[in-house]
Amino acid sequence: INFSTPVRILILGASGSGKSWLARSIISRAYFANILPIIMTDIAPEYITSIYPLQEKYKKFLIKGEESKTLPMKMFYPYFLYKEVKFESSLQQIFQYNISSILPTDLFAFVDYESFGLGGRLELENLIARMGKGKEKFESIDDLLNFVNRREDISTLTKRLLLKSLANLKISGVFGNDYPPLDIINLINNNVVVDINLFGWQRLEFKKYVAVYLSLILRDIITAKQLKKIGNKKLVLLFEELHEFAPKKPTKWQEVIKREIETAVFTGRKEDISFIFITQSPETISPSVIEQCNYIFIPRGFERSKVMQIVKEIAPSQYSTPYNFGIEITNLMGSLKQWKDGAREWLVLERGRGIFKIVPFAPLNHHKEEGEVIE
Repeated sequence: INFSTPVRILILGASGSGKSWLARSIISRAYFANILPIIMTDIAPEYITSIYPLQEKYKKFLIKGEESKTLPMKMFYPYFLYKEVKFESSLQQIFQYNISSILPTDLFAFVDYESFGLGGRLELENLIARMGKGKEKFESIDDLLNFVNRREDISTLTKRLLLKSLANLKISGVFGNDYPPLDIINLINNNVVVDINLFGWQRLEFKKYVAVYLSLILRDIITAKQLKKIGNKKLVLLFEELHEFAPKKPTKWQEVIKREIETAVFTGRKEDISFIFITQSPETISPSVIEQCNYIFIPRGFERSKVMQIVKEIAPSQYSTPYNFGIEITNLMGSLKQWKDGAREWLVLERGRGIFKIVPFAPLNHHKEEGEVIE
């Protein structure tokens, strides 16, 4: 993979197909080629195991002459998830944003916007527009609660719903001063591989909060690159479960992070930012993201129709005769080998070059196995 210019990598596969093995193989070598990985969505979490040396049994899959090398990685866990899920790890650091860290327009994603009704939404939009133009500075969620409580230009129902949503943010620990915020720019400048742990995020209200946290982090990275606060560092951002964060038909909470990802994919080309996207449901992903991908990795046993649809979108010349291409891709996918020692072949569709079969090397560091607990 040529990282001399930013690349977009899409890794497909069901659970257990080797997606994270392949991704870890890429990011661990990328780090030692002066490309800093940032793990945006560690759902399991499992990428933190890169701080350990590679297990002896996997060293046979390294390139001849390579040695196991660990990554200087730190795992960060949002306080609102930790508070509810109680996921404990001595390896993680809890972080929390203050209300002063967000723009007034970001409140749309945090509050229960759908419950307001048409009139209430208009009032809310007008209020947030005034907040954006005004001189109000909110240092805490309590400041914002007091500000809303004093407003006489919104209806009683709208005020009650908004105060309830804001109170839930306070109770959930989404905003506060109990833990420091994530200083992503300082970590990047110190060559730390940031791993954002999202274990337990599946609950609906947490998805909404996670989306805005990820948006804030992604926006900080892009802005810092544009303002030269990160210098000339090459970055590669990894998103597991991309179908949850950049779908074709987003819900209200998904719109926030989808918009940031799409913006980052386009602007990142100028800023030396590459992406690794991982999903088992490519058919549900925003086409504007998939169309930017340079490399598609396809495992043995993946659904052929999904592969053909992606090829149709990013390499229409390959798809000019659908029937013939269908036979070709069926034969190629059927020929992929998997050996008893764990090694397996993948198909790679590289934009402009065609389709190849590969066997990925092992990551340079520890790989978490199913059921393994890392402490």
